[in-house]
Amino acid sequence: MFKNFFKTALRNITRHKGFSFINIAGLTLGLTACILIGLFVWDENQYDKFLPGGDQVYRVYDEYTNHDGMQTLAVSSPMLAVTLQQDFPEVEKTARVMMLPPNKTLFESGNKKLYEESGFFVDSTFFEVFPLTIKYGTSANALNDISSIVLSQEMAERFFGNENPVGKQILMDKVPYQVKAVFEKNPKFHLQFNYLVSLAAAQIPAERMQSWGWHQFYNYVKVKKGTNIAALQSKFQDDVKQKSKKLQTDAASSDKPFFQSLKDIHLYSSSFKFDAAQRGNITYVNALTIIAIFILLIACFNFINLATAKSLQRAK
Repeated sequence: MFKNFFKTALRNITRHKGFSFINIAGLTLGLTACILIGLFVWDENQYDKFLPGGDQVYRVYDEYTNHDGMQTLAVSSPMLAVTLQQDFPEVEKTARVMMLPPNKTLFESGNKKLYEESGFFVDSTFFEVFPLTIKYGTSANALNDISSIVLSQEMAERFFGNENPVGKQILMDKVPYQVKAVFEKNPKFHLQFNYLVSLAAAQIPAERMQSWGWHQFYNYVKVKKGTNIAALQSKFQDDVKQKSKKLQTDAASSDKPFFQSLKDIHLYSSSFKFDAAQRGNITYVNALTIIAIFILLIACFNFINLATAKSLQRAK
């Protein structure tokens, strides 16, 4: 029976080549466009989902209000992470990443001298919050030493070839650092960098690190399983309001922290200022999803209408 169906279909296609081409091509192009858009939407939703325990990780962003109005800042005070770690038992671990202006840093190893652009000063707890895949060495205590540095696999290969560089020395702006680990970069991680250095190496004065008004850090928090994020956020906002108000020199300015889920950083941060994350835009993703649905519906209706018209012609 199926053989007869195929024979009949093939005869109709060869007999009406123009009609068959338009009908099949329209449906094919519609399905192809829909699949391509679907792949893009799927890809945009994959950021940070590879990290174990990522559903417990949040970024603390800041709604900063002053005389000029309200701004949503990806950066916030270094005291936010300290306060969360010390005063809130729901918090398992925090990590701060220092925002740096775009600049080139000179690295030297042997006869090789190269400039690298992407790197951060971070807390020693960075790999406890973000357990990236380690190629060489171990992430445990990798950033505890002020002279420690962790390299990406690509950067390690540029300076040391295919050798294991753990324990070797590399100069960063003429300052010696010891390589403690090498990590594998993942393009679906919202932070992209080639090296990490201990925050202690930045040698920031203690009074600066205790400032509530210095918005220079991306603050991340890993909460314990089962934590009510809405309740924790509310308590934290009240706590920050009380502590920071005492040190605010401008009565019109205020900071209000919010918790942003790790999986939402890529798509829901397009309006944030001073953000170093790889950002997409949920508006575009949703718009493309709707377009893909319309393309698919139009292609199907077009195919059905043409097929129906041809069947009426055959019936006559």
